[in-house]
Amino acid sequence: MASSTPAVYGCDASGNNIYDEAADGEWIACNFINWQDMAAYLDWSGLAPMSELQFEKICRGVSSAGANLASYGEYAWGTNTIAATPFAIQSSGSAAESFNNTSLVAGNAVYSTTFASGPVRNGIFATPISNRITSGASFYGVMDMSGNLAEYCIHMGSVAGRSCRYVPNGNGAISATGNAQLSVGGAGFWPGMEGNANNTIANTCSGTCEISGLNSGCAGIRLKGGSYFDAVLTLAISDRGQVFLPTARASNRGGRGVLYIR
Repeated sequence: MASSTPAVYGCDASGNNIYDEAADGEWIACNFINWQDMAAYLDWSGLAPMSELQFEKICRGVSSAGANLASYGEYAWGTNTIAATPFAIQSSGSAAESFNNTSLVAGNAVYSTTFASGPVRNGIFATPISNRITSGASFYGVMDMSGNLAEYCIHMGSVAGRSCRYVPNGNGAISATGNAQLSVGGAGFWPGMEGNANNTIANTCSGTCEISGLNSGCAGIRLKGGSYFDAVLTLAISDRGQVFLPTARASNRGGRGVLYIR
């Protein structure tokens, strides 16, 4: 028998069954997202997955121009120096969540050495006195591209990823089963289409065009940027270690989308 009680959604970091209180974590980066969840959100919101090349472009900007030269092993803020002292959190879960002992010189990021207790407020290092390096910002001011939560990106080192040459934006509608669903006969594809779980097989759209397959339909996707759970090496822009990982709902995985203007 179907229930007539509507679903209620909210944040409850305190666990007291009272939603959206001041310290209930509304500003914490959203985790426990698998690729199917991310794809459905991107489709519904009219966005699209970014490739690992776009991830690096967001971080590096014009890294060969003027004073913005690339650095070996650099992080999202443009240098290869990173804070390595454990952070102490204040006002946890609130809009004022912050750390009280961040570096005033090196780039700050949330990873296993500095804060391994879970994701934090997006942009937590940006303050009135921070600069690009100490705030951990990318060239274009995007926060937390290194650390906090790992990002889903199209993997250019696989047949499945390279088959997503023309990536369409989401069309604002998802399937009846809650999956991302692109238009049949479209010019481009997303990772994991038609439940594809084989990185050696190109993604295609000949049936339902859904991103389905529970945790297995993820061919052509990879993680970039590292997370609070990961070692420092995974935070480097050029790291390519997190490739053929299953896309289960894990506490260290989040994501964001891009908008293609053609």
